[in-house]
Amino acid sequence: MERAQQGEDIVLYGRGGRIQSYIDVRDVARALFMAIQKNISGVYNLGGVRSYSNLEVAQKCIQICGGKSRIIFQGMDEQELQHWVISSDKLWNELKFKAKFGLEDSLIWMNEACSLK
Repeated sequence: MERAQQGEDIVLYGRGGRIQSYIDVRDVARALFMAIQKNISGVYNLGGVRSYSNLEVAQKCIQICGGKSRIIFQGMDEQELQHWVISSDKLWNELKFKAKFGLEDSLIWMNEACSLK
């Protein structure tokens, strides 16, 4: 985000193809609060609205910050073909929890917070 704010190049290893699940800290806090209220325990996956590739994350950062940065591909990412897609089905079934904030919401929030520095 900071590189995109400053219009600097964003370096991605490999081709930016690794896919990961991102979740906003506000959703994490809400899920924990709900779990405490219902007094549940156990292991739960907590995933975001959807999963994104590293390339998609970089593109969204650039878009939110005004589009001056370039994406530079460098070296290799050993996990290039990994798809870390998290299912929150168990949490949904027990708490009716679903993430509210998508990646773009989180990045906009981060951009605003970084701008206040």
